Amino acid sequence: STTRTDIMDCRYAGYRLGDEPTPTAHVPRYTSMDQDPPAFFKAHIALRRPCVFGQHPVGTSTTSCSTGASTSTGTATGSAVVPPSSKRARTEPAPASSSRWEWSDTMLSEVAGAAAVAVEVGRPECRQRFGHGERETLLFSDFLKRLGSGDESVYLTAQTTQQDEAERPLLSAPPAQQLLLGGHAPLHVPLLSTLVLAQINVWMGRSKVGATSGIHHDFHDNLYVMIRGSKRFRLWSPDAIEAMELVGTPVLVHPNGRVCYAGDEHTLADGSWLEEEDDDEMDNEDDDLDETIEGTVLPDAVDSDDDADAALEAALCAAIEGGAEHDDFDDGEDEDEEGSEQEQVKIDGAEAGELPKNFSRIGQGANDKGDHAPFEATPSVVVTLGPGDTLYLPCGWFHEVTSVDDGTTTCGGHLAMNYWYHPPNSLDGDHLTPYTTDFWAKDWSERCRSDPVLQKLVPPE
Repeated sequence: STTRTDIMDCRYAGYRLGDEPTPTAHVPRYTSMDQDPPAFFKAHIALRRPCVFGQHPVGTSTTSCSTGASTSTGTATGSAVVPPSSKRARTEPAPASSSRWEWSDTMLSEVAGAAAVAVEVGRPECRQRFGHGERETLLFSDFLKRLGSGDESVYLTAQTTQQDEAERPLLSAPPAQQLLLGGHAPLHVPLLSTLVLAQINVWMGRSKVGATSGIHHDFHDNLYVMIRGSKRFRLWSPDAIEAMELVGTPVLVHPNGRVCYAGDEHTLADGSWLEEEDDDEMDNEDDDLDETIEGTVLPDAVDSDDDADAALEAALCAAIEGGAEHDDFDDGEDEDEEGSEQEQVKIDGAEAGELPKNFSRIGQGANDKGDHAPFEATPSVVVTLGPGDTLYLPCGWFHEVTSVDDGTTTCGGHLAMNYWYHPPNSLDGDHLTPYTTDFWAKDWSERCRSDPVLQKLVPPE
């Protein structure tokens, strides 16, 4: 068969696996997030190189897992488009007394228990093969009770956010909204303060033996905060795209790793679009701009890569038909040592067998086309996150994520929050000017005026 990427133009100019002599050097690990912003921008954001911090973003309220008592250490405030010294910041977050967020189920229920959330409910016979189950709306408190009882059939992923009057997606949905407003997580992460936020999400579930996302890439830079349990990230750099056997047809990889597919060639490296595009489509950046999954129009008209990443990450491996119960992927290691299983959430309206275009077919049952010689020869690196760790992952980096419980009943399961940022495209500049235009700065200002959470956290200009 014809290679799907024969017409692709890969301009990726960032860090590539293989640039270092030893695998352990690929993803540096820092003890603290208290890094020099200009130096970090040069070494990681501009270079497009992942790294891990042994610390959560500071300036939050920390909560004891054993008692659920909250210790306030500062208000989560700040703007994502201006340096920390900006007058727009209501206050600077005070240093946290602990660098680790310890969110108890008691705190989560008190803060956001009354909110409705959409969770995937897997069929028992499918175990954790999410995507064969149904989306169900639950009170967040009821979801927490099910997890607390050991129920592995429910999973909370990125939520489809509401839209403002201009049809711009909101920054967050419950329970992330309540956690931000309550000061339990910062809006402003100082080290990435000049990148523009796209969306903030909470991920929560249970899996004693491990559940895997399937191989895919995101459209945004990702700051992934691990709160409970562990996650094993297997990473491939964006230059590996021709070996990844993607569902969609990639036609361009920008220097920063941002991938464009057939139909969205107009999308620029930072995820914005050419000025001559129809203004009515200003939130549309992906495909025909009304679709996130090939051939599947989402009910809420997901129309931007802000929503695309949320929907695609929520989909993970949507509705894989005919796949094995365990992960079919054989990487030469002891297969299913962690019992990896497909962690899938079906997007409303998706049909069985469909995968989002930014997912690999490799290891996806009926979607897997067989011989993977180029893929098997492609270098990768494995990074494991535990409670207290934070991962910075630039857009376009392929990753397969395996989630495992922390092994306890109280405050158990796996729990994370992530921040998606519009990818910077001024890679030769400094940390104060990560974008070549003010497109996202203007968009952020408009969001701050229309998003009810941002209205409370970011003072008016």
